[in-house]
Amino acid sequence: VVSVFALDFAAGLSNAFLVEMIFNWPGLSRYGMNAMLRKDLNAIAAVILIAGEPATRVPGRMRAWLSNPSRAPWLAFAFAAVLYAGAAARLAPLVPGGDEPHYLVIAQSLWRDGDLRIENNHQRGDYLEYFGGTLRPDYLKRGTDGQIYSIHLPGVSVLVAPVLALGGYAAVVLFLALLSAAATAAAWRAAYAVTSRASAAWFGWAGVALAAPMLLLSFTVYPDGPGAVVVVLA
Repeated sequence: VVSVFALDFAAGLSNAFLVEMIFNWPGLSRYGMNAMLRKDLNAIAAVILIAGEPATRVPGRMRAWLSNPSRAPWLAFAFAAVLYAGAAARLAPLVPGGDEPHYLVIAQSLWRDGDLRIENNHQRGDYLEYFGGTLRPDYLKRGTDGQIYSIHLPGVSVLVAPVLALGGYAAVVLFLALLSAAATAAAWRAAYAVTSRASAAWFGWAGVALAAPMLLLSFTVYPDGPGAVVVVLA
């Protein structure tokens, strides 16, 4: 178990280094990744030195906050929330996509009709509130009652239905981003509880919060993100 965890953790940390490349952001990480692909040893050494040097210049008050086990989780939450909200804004033209609209239709059916029968929601075009184009019901066959039920499990739809009713799709994105950010704060606390070292806790936080799967699923309407939150909190 420890060996598998170590491999998964290393993979997650390497994904964190790919964030700038995924979003096409120019920066030190992207330069460092390109240097590694070119096997440019001088550039790689420079990136490591530059990336590590600011840690020695953190102001005393900020360093105290980063090391304080009661305050640092709030900073971890704030850092992750800003990152996830920014990523959501960056990808706004592309989402919701994939199966996201289907989960949202289920949520609309729950709070508008009080059921899981989605045919009338598609006929009304409820999905046009957040999705451009035509969205066909995603089902295999009609139920024994002649109704259409989605092939997607309604767990995440139940979670976001009240938020969708109150603030629409934008509120759902913000809610999921904040929920994921709270999970990263819990990851910080868990790492600190195991190691009693703030530096190790921040290292663990980065491995969780900045990994590509967590980043990309932090604000999208899929069960993976909330599922990861449950695992971290457990």
